[in-house]
Amino acid sequence: MCRKEQNENGEIFRICREYLTLEQDEKGTITGGSFHYPENFNFAYDVLDRIAEKTPDKPALIWVGEDFSEKVFSFKDVSLLSMQAANFLAAQGISKGDRVALALRRNWQFWIIMMALTRIGAVSVMLNNQLLIHDFQYRFEKTGATAVICSAMDRT
Repeated sequence: MCRKEQNENGEIFRICREYLTLEQDEKGTITGGSFHYPENFNFAYDVLDRIAEKTPDKPALIWVGEDFSEKVFSFKDVSLLSMQAANFLAAQGISKGDRVALALRRNWQFWIIMMALTRIGAVSVMLNNQLLIHDFQYRFEKTGATAVICSAMDRT
């Protein structure tokens, strides 16, 4: 459902209304809908950055570690960190259309990398970080991944 967002000036906006039209019956039950978005739509720019602009301090991501510690990221945080990551990845040669294999543990960095790749226009190829070497090789070959981003894992 399309949530109401309110910026610091008290203005309410619903960014999803720009991209989604819902059909409802007389009781208000959703019966259908249609998406409409520009050909060059990019979630990171068109949604994340716009929400960060309107409600920069609103929590976007709350990550809980294995030790139950919490790390809270605002929309502004996610927007800026993903821009930095996108610039870094682009400097490494990753560009629009590239397939990038991701074998990341359940860390908050996963979400930053996903938004960074979205900004670039690269395609994320999700891999389980517990695969064996031959499993990784097979998936790299089949997907045509040109880059791999993975988490370090101590297996001792």
